[in-house]
Amino acid sequence: MKSLKLRPALLLTTALIVSSVAILNIGYYDTHWAEDNITVFFIKKEPTLQMKFENMIATDSDFDPVHELSNNDRQDLIDYCRYPLGYIPRIENEADRDGCLKAYIDSFKK
Repeated sequence: MKSLKLRPALLLTTALIVSSVAILNIGYYDTHWAEDNITVFFIKKEPTLQMKFENMIATDSDFDPVHELSNNDRQDLIDYCRYPLGYIPRIENEADRDGCLKAYIDSFKK
């Protein structure tokens, strides 16, 4: 009878572990193309509790100059470049953003 009582606890523990691993290592973002918006799931380059990311690169619109980005938009760009792409610098100018854009383009070549 003891084994029957342990099974629900074991299943619950296993479910919690799998959920934790998924939350820490899987993320997603929505593309903002004119006709073909999709949700893209990815494996994060490093664990974080954040699951939804804002991809400012996957869009048809022009990029705003980096110096005009709000602090929230700049942090969204940094987070996107860091976790899905593994590109970690601070985004302080257009060259940093272009490095992130290059990492985004290179991610399709793998």
